[in-house]
Amino acid sequence: MSKKIFWVLLIVCLFFSKTIFANEGQLVLDKIKLDSDVSIGDSSCDELMNIASGKNVPDMRRIYPCYERTGIYTVTLAGPPGTTVTLFGNFFYGKDRGYLIIRKMDDRQVWILDLEDFSRDQWLKIEARKQSGAFEFFYHAAPIFSQNISSIKWGP
Repeated sequence: MSKKIFWVLLIVCLFFSKTIFANEGQLVLDKIKLDSDVSIGDSSCDELMNIASGKNVPDMRRIYPCYERTGIYTVTLAGPPGTTVTLFGNFFYGKDRGYLIIRKMDDRQVWILDLEDFSRDQWLKIEARKQSGAFEFFYHAAPIFSQNISSIKWGP
C-alpha cells in the first residue's frame, strides 16, 4: 500500500512542478558574429546565455564568458502572456546607452533577430508571425545597442 501512495505522490509532484516551470519566463541571448562573410546564425560564442524569469543581471561581464567578444545579440523570450523583460545597453540598468522593453502578448515564444529594427521611444505591438509570438516593445535607441546588452531586468 505504501508503494502506491509513494508513486501517486511522485506523479502529482512531477505534474505540478512541470506546470509551475512551464509558466515561468526565460530569456535566451545568443551573440552572432559581425563578420560580413558570415551567415546569420553563426555564433561568436559556444554557449547561449539562459536567464530565468526573475533573475536580474546587473553586470553581464560577471556571468557571461562571451560578453567581451564582438557580435550582435539575438533574443528569444518564453513565458506566459505579460512576461516582461528589459535589456539595457549599460551596466546596472543604466539607460544612457539605450534600452529595450519586451512584453509577451501570447503563449508563443518571441524571437527577435534585430534588436535595433524598431520604432523609437513609443510603445508598439508586433503581431504573431510564423516564427514568433506577439509582443509589445518600447525601444530607446543608442548607437550599437544590439552589441552592448550589459544588464537585464525582469518585470514592468
